[in-house]
Amino acid sequence: VQSFIRKPKVLAKFNDLFSGEGPGALFVHYQPRHLNELEALDQKETNEGKQAKKSELFISYGDSALMNSKCCYFLRQGAQEVDSSVANDSSLLYGELLDSPLETIKSLLSSTYAPLFAESSEWGSTNEEQKADFNDEMNKFIRNLTSAVESISGGLELRHLASSHIESLESSSGQNASQNPEAVAHLEELLEEWCSQIEGFIESREKNSHRQELSAKDPAPAEH
Repeated sequence: VQSFIRKPKVLAKFNDLFSGEGPGALFVHYQPRHLNELEALDQKETNEGKQAKKSELFISYGDSALMNSKCCYFLRQGAQEVDSSVANDSSLLYGELLDSPLETIKSLLSSTYAPLFAESSEWGSTNEEQKADFNDEMNKFIRNLTSAVESISGGLELRHLASSHIESLESSSGQNASQNPEAVAHLEELLEEWCSQIEGFIESREKNSHRQELSAKDPAPAEH
């Protein structure tokens, strides 16, 4: 890692970040470097059997790399220079992002900020009602994030379109689709599969939501 940071191009980007001259965010990745979404899809398809691209350390501004693994971030607040002589300078934020940004935000809020605000006594002129409203809204937001993360991680996962069929369709751009019967048949099959999965997922979510509403309205009697 130290040899990576000492590389002239990498060090120059960090110096720009600290001096306030460059972009306000830097991301350090350790993953295969992909040029586009199609290449990332190829990587996922070859992970099971074929030789895959090796992971490597590289840096980005967050607008050019497809993140498929956890990474480190450095975020400068404002355009002023970061004072490296000050311990815990609040003008520079840093941390780790998981491969799921929503999971990262949920974890930060639920395990760090929510307990911190709940125990804090430094609310200035804020009254108890405003304090309670703030904590209630934050807890509600955390519950919504938790539900979203569960839906993404343990809910619906659609089969990817094979990159070979994408290339086949792109190579015949402007021609009649009937000249690619295999690709058309694959697209039709995949679309039907997606529709069936989405309908089943929505029905399942609606049933679970209905059960939760009934449980809230008619809670089970307490045992004595």
